[in-house]
Amino acid sequence: MERKVLSGISKFMLSIMSLSKQTALLISVLFAILLSAAYIGLNWSTFSFSSNHFFEEFIDPVINILTFLTALLIGFYNLYINWKNSIEKRLTVFYIFYFESIKHITESMKDLPAKTQEKKLKDIEFIEKNHLKEKTSYTVMICDEALLAHEGDIRNWAFQLGKQLAKGDLDLHPFFKLGENNDVVKISLATKAYFTKQYMLYIFLESIPGNVIEVNAGQLSTENYDDSPLSRIKNFKVKEIQQNKVFHYQEMRDYINSLDTITQIEDDNNSDA
Repeated sequence: MERKVLSGISKFMLSIMSLSKQTALLISVLFAILLSAAYIGLNWSTFSFSSNHFFEEFIDPVINILTFLTALLIGFYNLYINWKNSIEKRLTVFYIFYFESIKHITESMKDLPAKTQEKKLKDIEFIEKNHLKEKTSYTVMICDEALLAHEGDIRNWAFQLGKQLAKGDLDLHPFFKLGENNDVVKISLATKAYFTKQYMLYIFLESIPGNVIEVNAGQLSTENYDDSPLSRIKNFKVKEIQQNKVFHYQEMRDYINSLDTITQIEDDNNSDA
């Protein structure tokens, strides 16, 4: 891993390059340039570059066009952003088990308390029983489209949802990953339809939750859109996931739909988030 402290010039150049991500500004400038070019083209024959009124007749109208269109389009973009931020937010969390090797797990058990060693042995048994591969990500729990109060609450809410789903604490790797989190989705139910902004978070687990080991199956908390405080828990065969390829809403839905569901049970202890 290489580390480099950026110089002032590097930071300035990167800030200029970041303009490529400012969609509203780029569109407004493009429209303004096109309109200015049209104005100049239509009035080119009337311009006199040696005239004392050249600034008033040529430069001033172009500046006014640029200023007006830029302000107008940025205003519309802000309106869009405010609408997007005002709609209901939903969070899907993937709880992913990842291990280097069984040998690594065995070596890490040294000097650990007996209770923790027992937990590690159960992990190894689960790995062997389900033929999990080393250095591969496996989804063991999913909380599907739970209600999210605020963007800043994603991480803490995801941890709380995981504890509820696992019925206990989670043993986490010091690493998590966000999805693209830009998708707006229209949800149609029997009685109503509304728009939602969808978020995804990937949390990586160092140990497999006890409830997953107990039933030898993954846990999916779903049907979180009705008015009941209960969600439905589906058990599924633990499945490999390439989180870099499940980065958008439709990819996430396709992955969940592809799960091999084993059983379906009601769970009164999981609230409809």
